[in-house]
Amino acid sequence: MNCATWGGFTYSLKGMMLDKMNQAIVKCLKANSRTSWQQIGKDVHLTGQAVAARVLNMEDQGIIEGYTIRQGQVQRHFITVFMATSQFDAFEAFLNGTEQVEQVYKVTGEGCYHVVFVCEQTQELEPFLNALLPYGRYKVSSAIRTVK
Repeated sequence: MNCATWGGFTYSLKGMMLDKMNQAIVKCLKANSRTSWQQIGKDVHLTGQAVAARVLNMEDQGIIEGYTIRQGQVQRHFITVFMATSQFDAFEAFLNGTEQVEQVYKVTGEGCYHVVFVCEQTQELEPFLNALLPYGRYKVSSAIRTVK
């Protein structure tokens, strides 16, 4: 999945076909997330209003989704969950109901799910890990710094 960032928000792009103009707009957003609609318009030969309308249209179509505010002071933990039960619906409901869960992926390969858990203090991680235990076992990796 491709991502672009603009104004402190991340746009996740679904695997949908984009026309050349929308591709150019997304390319501009990926290159510099703080670029104004007007500047993008100059780069792709549209007005700033036309760029904004195209971005809103891509949002409505579900091509651009998943706005995420990236905070500098939070800790990110990447948790691989190895399910011991087949209660996938209950597990996913639990994850969806946990505010600190930023993203969840059902995966193939090692583990069943990859969970991104975000917290301000390390002490917040242990209660979440304890709540995971009825569903199976887990492996945790923690981010030490952001590279990109």
